[in-house]
Amino acid sequence: MGNKLLEYELIRLARAGDSEAFRQLVDAYADLTGRLAETLLGGDRRAAEDALQEAWLDAWRSLNRFQLDKPFRPWICKLVANRCRMNQRRRHFQTVPLDQLDLYANPAVEDAATPVLRAETRAEIKALLGELSPELRLIMELRYFVGLEVNEIAGITGQPAGTIKSRLHRTIEKLRARLQTKMQIVGE
Repeated sequence: MGNKLLEYELIRLARAGDSEAFRQLVDAYADLTGRLAETLLGGDRRAAEDALQEAWLDAWRSLNRFQLDKPFRPWICKLVANRCRMNQRRRHFQTVPLDQLDLYANPAVEDAATPVLRAETRAEIKALLGELSPELRLIMELRYFVGLEVNEIAGITGQPAGTIKSRLHRTIEKLRARLQTKMQIVGE
C-alpha cells in the first residue's frame, strides 16, 4: 500500500469498527501476506490460507494496540509469520517444493535477462537454491519470492538486519559464481 495517509485513515476507521476499512487493508496486503504465508509453510496453500485467516483475525482483534507511528506492513507480516510458526508446530517441518515455484512470479523481482535466458537458467537456479541450507533458502525466498525488505525478514526470523543483509549478499555472490561456472561448462 503506497499512500501512508490513506493507510493511516483506514486503520483509524477500522479501529472504530469500520469493517469495510479493514477489508481494504486486507485487500491491500493480500498478495504480500499470501506469498509470505505460502513461503513460510512450504508451499502448502491450504495451510497458508488457514494461517492467513487466523493472522487477519489477530490483526482485527489487536488493531487498537497497533502503534500508529509505526508502519503497518512489518506488523502484519509479523502476525502472519507468528501464525505460520504456530501452524508448523502442529505439523512437521516441510521445505518449499522448488519445482513448483514460479521464480519470476513476483513482479518486484525483475531480471534484466531475456526470457530465453530465464528459461535456460531457471532449472539451474532451482537446483542451486535446493543446495542451500533451509535457513539461507528461507531468507532468499522471503527477499526475492515474497519481496520483503531486510528489516521485515529480520523481524520474521528473529535475526539482526545486518546478519540478514550479509547472508543475502554472500549467498547471492555464491549463487552467481556457481551459476556462471555452470554456464561456462555448458558453453564449452
